[in-house]
Amino acid sequence: MGWLVCQTKKLRMAAVVYALLLAGCGGDGTASQAYQQACHGEPLPDQQAIYQAEADGYRINSRYRCIDRQSWQEVQAAMARLEHARRPEVQARAEAAADAEHAQRLARIAARAAAREQAQAAVMPRVLDKPVDANHASREQLAAVCGVDADGAEVIVLARQQGGPFTGWADLVHRVLPLSAAQTAVAASRCGLTVNGHSLAGAAPAESVLR
Repeated sequence: MGWLVCQTKKLRMAAVVYALLLAGCGGDGTASQAYQQACHGEPLPDQQAIYQAEADGYRINSRYRCIDRQSWQEVQAAMARLEHARRPEVQARAEAAADAEHAQRLARIAARAAAREQAQAAVMPRVLDKPVDANHASREQLAAVCGVDADGAEVIVLARQQGGPFTGWADLVHRVLPLSAAQTAVAASRCGLTVNGHSLAGAAPAESVLR
């Protein structure tokens, strides 16, 4: 009997020690070093919490059913960048940079247009023997008009295909960038370009075109 009592006490003591060991290791595992390295916060209690965390942009650690620590850090960093971008002074700098870039782009377009006009002014205008209508002429016919050339002819044809016939000269110079400069449009009209049979006001074609 004494031996049985002794063995019983030993078993009880072993159970107590095992329970204390489990308690010291964190029980649910959240205090373990592996959990702390892998997770942020407590384990997610249910599937709804997991769905919400995923909707917020977090990755889920399937082993511990927790928010992945690295994804939490990434989301926090993204939120910090967004908050920084919303500051008035940051937005003001971004708008100023965008305005400067837009101004530079316009300056480059104007420089190219000026160079094109100078090159065209140095070339003797090619006067046609009959008018060429922007709504009906082929690429080859349009390219023969001074101030239009092959590139302008391509833009005119594409504009016709995409936006329909030109309603008048105002519509033509608005939709066709190569003709947007007044000097170029005047030269094209005097060389025989028309829109719906009409020349540009104040830029009648040469007499040779009207014969």
